[in-house]
Amino acid sequence: MPAVITYADRRIDWPQKVAGLAQLAKLRVYYHAYEWLLAVLLLRMQHFWPVGAVTSLVLFLVAMFAVQAAACAIDDVMGFRDGSDAENYRKNELSARPRKLLPKPLLTGLLSERDGVTFAVAAALTATAAAVGSLLVVQAPKASPLGYLAVLACATQYSWGLKLSYRPGGLEFVIVAVNAATIILPYWWIAHRVTAAAVIMAAVVCVWTLLVVSYGNAADRDGDEACGRRTFAVLAGPRVYRAILVVLWLASLTLNLLPFALGLLRPVGVLFVVPLLVAQVVQLRWGVLHGDARRAMGIGMRCYDLGGLGFAAAILLT
Repeated sequence: MPAVITYADRRIDWPQKVAGLAQLAKLRVYYHAYEWLLAVLLLRMQHFWPVGAVTSLVLFLVAMFAVQAAACAIDDVMGFRDGSDAENYRKNELSARPRKLLPKPLLTGLLSERDGVTFAVAAALTATAAAVGSLLVVQAPKASPLGYLAVLACATQYSWGLKLSYRPGGLEFVIVAVNAATIILPYWWIAHRVTAAAVIMAAVVCVWTLLVVSYGNAADRDGDEACGRRTFAVLAGPRVYRAILVVLWLASLTLNLLPFALGLLRPVGVLFVVPLLVAQVVQLRWGVLHGDARRAMGIGMRCYDLGGLGFAAAILLT
């Protein structure tokens, strides 16, 4: 007989609890792997590959997924406490167990609030240990720990402490800091400098993520407003926010083409990025013209797949 954990009138066995922890960590959001892959390929392309690079990079990838797990767990705990998740995931339910509820283990009862807090602390400690190992293996620059600690602090303050995501521009700041760092930090630690190619690729992936999150904010506008989360989707009127989404799309289009225009990647490599460009047009159509933010958000996740693989192929071609 498996061990059983009981919350209220629900009986949760250990396999269910493990599944709940995976949901809490948002392990289905694997996009840091693409950013990490692009950093690895850029390092190889530009011949920065010292002894210990492989071990350092693997540990860094573990650290960034642990940072994500800690930040997501804290966000779910705070969303559970202030009721914003209940509001956002309660609406438009077409069945007794709508699919949208599945990634929220605190709402479905798979995990308790205490489980969420404990997991967040464990993930933050794991992230720190893995990052320290990554730094030591390659003798990274002395200022490297400060860069990592800034990113960890920023991520964990997303919904807790400073509650950056509750402030205008705070959410976008966290997104840019964490996603850019996933390329910039390992590149800097190993190469001991940062090149234009690394900076531009970091900007590219940041805008991809901003597009996903911005459509998500549009979908969650009512719940965020009810709990005092002052996102741009809450503060701006629908017309202004649609303009913001169009600006983000234009920024992404420009950045997607910039490495090829500057000669950092072979121009013919842009062919690998064409599927991404097409998908982002489709995303714009559904999100801005038809107002289906949830669908546009889902398309944005597929854009990350197309972009990650497309730019990886373009770098390998260079």
